[in-house]
Amino acid sequence: DALFDFVGAMAVVGTMGGGIESAGLDDHLPGLDSACSKFGPPPAVAPGSLPEEVVDLFGDGGVIKTPVREGFGWRKPRLGDEVLLSWRSLTTDGAAIEERLNDEYTLGSGSLGPLSGVCDRALVSMKAGEEVSLRCSQEYSFGEVHAGGAIVSLTLDDIFEVRDISFGRDKSIVKKVLKKSEGYRTPREGARVRLHVSVAEPAALADGGSPSSSAAAAVDATVVEFGACDG
Repeated sequence: DALFDFVGAMAVVGTMGGGIESAGLDDHLPGLDSACSKFGPPPAVAPGSLPEEVVDLFGDGGVIKTPVREGFGWRKPRLGDEVLLSWRSLTTDGAAIEERLNDEYTLGSGSLGPLSGVCDRALVSMKAGEEVSLRCSQEYSFGEVHAGGAIVSLTLDDIFEVRDISFGRDKSIVKKVLKKSEGYRTPREGARVRLHVSVAEPAALADGGSPSSSAAAAVDATVVEFGACDG
């Protein structure tokens, strides 16, 4: 009530300078101090004290995802996409289990061992550059080997752009962008270009066998200049 009395009793008078000033406020504030002392000042919110956005990935409390660093862009990987990631797993008491940096991974391949399913579920909701912390129960991590579960720090370093550029669209020639360029210009037919070939080696056969002797041999890093579409 004291606060309403205070608002209703405010008077504004003009001054010679054209400004405004409050008049007679001290006479209309009975009980305001007691009201403030009764309710106290508004609670202070310390920086970083707000609850973090956490996600229960499987809905059963087995894996809790906590954001650490935001990503950028709009694209998120899907099953079958190739990505570059870094991750580290710790026991719940902080002991190191395993760590991989700049690791190329295909979602759904299972090449991350017992953490594959957990990482797949987390990655499909992440953007490039994003980092999260995953608190996993033993059922979703290393089982009885680390009975207390594990904490996984997962960073999605990049999402590769992979395209089939073969003439017959039979995946005989597949291009994967390892580093995005700046600008938009691309060479036209007949343009002179300069390439740096860092590695070239025969690809493994789909059945696991070795390439035939007629296949191109591996070459060392070199710089090649030629006209586009010259063959």
